[in-house]
Amino acid sequence: MSNIIGFLESIEKLAYKILLWVILIPKTIIQITINPGWAPEYIKGELKQEKSPFDEYISPIVLLLIVALIPAMVINFLPVFGTTISSPAETEATTNHFLWFDAETSFKSTSPRMRYTSSWYVQEVTTDELGNNVYTEIYRENHDNNNWYIEDVNNNTTRETFYYEFKPGEYDVNVYVEKIDTEKNNIPVESYFSYLRVYVSENPEEQIYISNFSSKPKSKEGDKKGFEKLTDQIKKETTIFLALGLLIPPLLFALATKLFTSEAITENALRESFYAQCYYFTPINLAFWASYYADYFFTPDIFGYKTYSAASAILYLPLLLAVVWFIGIEIQAVSRERQTRGWISFLIVLICIVIVGVSISLVTSFSNIKDNLRVTSIWIYPVATGVLLLGFAISWYKRMKAENRKIRLGEIILISALLIIITLFVIAFAFGEKISSSIPIEETGLDTDVAVVTASPEIQESPPATEPPTQTLPTDTPLSDAQPFYTEEFDTDNDNWTYFVVDGNTNRIADEDNPGLSVFTGNGALTFDLNDNNLWTYSTYDPFEYEDVRIDMRVTNRGVNTNDVSLICRYTDTGWYEFNIGNDGLYTILFAKVDSSDNVSYKTIFEGGSTAIKSGKGTNEYTAICSGRTLSLYINGKETRVITETNYNLTSGKIGISVSSFDVLPVAIDVDWVMISEP
Repeated sequence: MSNIIGFLESIEKLAYKILLWVILIPKTIIQITINPGWAPEYIKGELKQEKSPFDEYISPIVLLLIVALIPAMVINFLPVFGTTISSPAETEATTNHFLWFDAETSFKSTSPRMRYTSSWYVQEVTTDELGNNVYTEIYRENHDNNNWYIEDVNNNTTRETFYYEFKPGEYDVNVYVEKIDTEKNNIPVESYFSYLRVYVSENPEEQIYISNFSSKPKSKEGDKKGFEKLTDQIKKETTIFLALGLLIPPLLFALATKLFTSEAITENALRESFYAQCYYFTPINLAFWASYYADYFFTPDIFGYKTYSAASAILYLPLLLAVVWFIGIEIQAVSRERQTRGWISFLIVLICIVIVGVSISLVTSFSNIKDNLRVTSIWIYPVATGVLLLGFAISWYKRMKAENRKIRLGEIILISALLIIITLFVIAFAFGEKISSSIPIEETGLDTDVAVVTASPEIQESPPATEPPTQTLPTDTPLSDAQPFYTEEFDTDNDNWTYFVVDGNTNRIADEDNPGLSVFTGNGALTFDLNDNNLWTYSTYDPFEYEDVRIDMRVTNRGVNTNDVSLICRYTDTGWYEFNIGNDGLYTILFAKVDSSDNVSYKTIFEGGSTAIKSGKGTNEYTAICSGRTLSLYINGKETRVITETNYNLTSGKIGISVSSFDVLPVAIDVDWVMISEP
């Protein structure tokens, strides 16, 4: 019973706090906007109170975090608008050429007076003499919610079905959906497009394959679940760092009002200015997020069917006015605190705005490519040392001038020594030798069954060869059938390549004796036929281990579009680097770790997508280069990703290849050849 009473009391406090905020937040924002000069005196008075400060108006830090942090987090739970096209044939194997397709569309507008229309059309995809795709429309069908084709699920969601019988070939099935205003001459309010590709074999017994390029909008159940987890999201460490990041700009402006003045920078003095800045930053954050969400949910019927460019003038006018208001208020605040002229205050504000803008740009850059953080941090170290040294020199000169004394002999000697040391280091850096692009193979003193190959960590741009070239072997090649650098064309069985399987359901190394797994050589290729879900099949070249190596591979896809082909370097029994290329256009660079129980855990180093990947049935050439700490991926001769890996630091191991199945079967991959060479 006491638990129930405690729960109800906590609900009471939460409800009262929220209702109080509903009143105090608008009241505080209005007061700040129309009377910004009120903030410093109000803050000073509230900070003197020992009990219940900021009772009449909401606390500035809480206000800023509510206005800036909550909208930033809600982005993760916004509904996704658009059309999703799908077919049962994507997951259910079929040879029936008569297929049906479903489309579900999520609209922004929920107006009941609107009408839904759609146009389905089929394009045959062929190739011209230059290898370019040619799209020829062969069928079109128009749907309307006045007939049975379009199901009106609710005011902003529709579903519909389309049927078509295909002949052998390659096709795009497209759907273009519109929501139109019947009271405005059927003007489109929203329009969305989606498509998928269908592959129909000449062999009537062969399965039909589908590549889906559409993104699925979030369901209402998913949105609801996301909002229920908003509280958990707020408690995450990343949210705490985001909150601290949002408070840094007000702190910077507060510091700018105190820096280089006669007033000491103390905790209490800086707190008053910081709190005032939190108030000043609230309207501009509110305007930014209001404009963002207005743009996200905008439909042209809101402003009388003006074009988007014309409507943008209205959508972003409040934000522009908020920026002008913010700059004006900051100039007044700096002038009041520092007792300076207007143009000096404007210059200080401008510098602070530039610093904030550059900081945001750097943070964005670091979040996209984390290696920039490493590189920039190392550069900051000597640069900061130089700045501190310059500051020391200026401070020393000012003290000497204030004391009206001359430079002593000891000081001259010390300055000369410092200048000589700095000059020598600069000369050593400027004229230091750069790393060579290739280093001859060194004698390792190892047994003949293991060769460790060394090369420069600096990679030259060299795409994969279109034909498997003949390699010139090093003079210290072991006298055996195995070669460290050669091209394996899989003309015959080769005992130097061994296989193992990871069960994708458990991430555990499993017995390769699986009825759904067939790996064999024939017709000049190593063939992977996978007829079971989540088989991650590996093949490693065992005779040699390599520190730095380049692996080229040509693969031909004969099966479904859902599969991964991988290149492996620095493989050992405890882990390896893996370059994973999906036939759907996505790729990942992974670190795989194996524990004592044969459980494999995969850590993503980088992931992305590439238009160079030829999806569907076709041939691709992939290249992986592991050189020093640099991992490079090439796809069909195009440099796709070069990264520096510093977390796991694998140094040497075997090379290998892999083919993986997922939920769509069968997977049929031919590895035409694998070339092992120096980087």
